[in-house]
Amino acid sequence: MNMKSASSRLFNRNFFLLWQGLMPLSMGMSGVLADLLNQDIPLLFVICGVLATLMAIVVSLDPEFRKYMAFEVAKSSSTKSQ
Repeated sequence: MNMKSASSRLFNRNFFLLWQGLMPLSMGMSGVLADLLNQDIPLLFVICGVLATLMAIVVSLDPEFRKYMAFEVAKSSSTKSQ
């Protein structure tokens, strides 16, 4: 997805829908995984932490992601501060 062409309003709306759609899914999946791990919640947290760390490392090494993170949006002169 080319973030330069997406307006901030459209991006915020899509991000909100993504958040609202993934939260119930993740809550359900965490319950199922906790049952599979015999209610060993600390182990579930360790697994999630390791996976999040690995994903952050892999994503940070991606040149396109680094280019996206370095992109700055120019402020419009027509935007009024409230």
